[in-house]
Amino acid sequence: MRLIHLGDIHMYRLAASPLHLLGKPLLGQVNLWLSRRRRFDLSLAPQVVKRIVELKPDRVLLSGDLTTTAQANEFADAARVLTPLEPYAPYLVPGNHDVYTYTAARQDLVRRYFPDWLPSRFSDLQTLGGRWHLLGLNSAVPRWLSSRGRVGEQQLTAARQQFASLEPDQGVVVVNHYALAKPPSMSAMHWDHRLADRDALLALLADCKARVLYLHGHVHRPWVWRREEPGMTHITDINAGSPKMTASEYPHGQAFRDII
Repeated sequence: MRLIHLGDIHMYRLAASPLHLLGKPLLGQVNLWLSRRRRFDLSLAPQVVKRIVELKPDRVLLSGDLTTTAQANEFADAARVLTPLEPYAPYLVPGNHDVYTYTAARQDLVRRYFPDWLPSRFSDLQTLGGRWHLLGLNSAVPRWLSSRGRVGEQQLTAARQQFASLEPDQGVVVVNHYALAKPPSMSAMHWDHRLADRDALLALLADCKARVLYLHGHVHRPWVWRREEPGMTHITDINAGSPKMTASEYPHGQAFRDII
């Protein structure tokens, strides 16, 4: 079974109508002009999708942030670029930038543009193949200023019930947008960038009897982190990074994760 983990493609447009610059989108557009446009190369997105298609995966798992300010034209661009992934059973959870505004969240734009990619209900365990399962969590919530997310008690309770049926010789791939933390070699996450109920989610994963692959994005830095804390050695934390984000360390973007 071959899985591709893709996240944080952050489609954007530098031009926006005045109506789309009210409130938080204005902050996003300012950030685009001053910073993000110099680090996120739009031309890399089609190249990444082309490479994924060449690998012919069984599933493509997307951990959110397809857009930058959750505008309809950004979703349309993302849908156009990602369409070639349709044959590979794409599975999508939203990122905080996909519900960047309360309007986008209320209109559920991510589901409008990707109706068949999101699960009908989150915290619903699916069979991936063999002894492996798949579970998606939606922790993206709109905020006026911060980037904090929240899974919520309803999803956590449902996931705990789903995990109760798993055994140590099984595995579960959990897809969520938010990182639980950064590896010890990196600086800690800022308060306004974290998952508000991180501890509750981490406790849920720690209590799972099966092996856990926790796939996420949000922090634009790829890593594979095998947790070594007592009671967490069955958890592997995988961040795909941002395929369009370039830097001296990643001159061609941070790409995606190929999991076999």
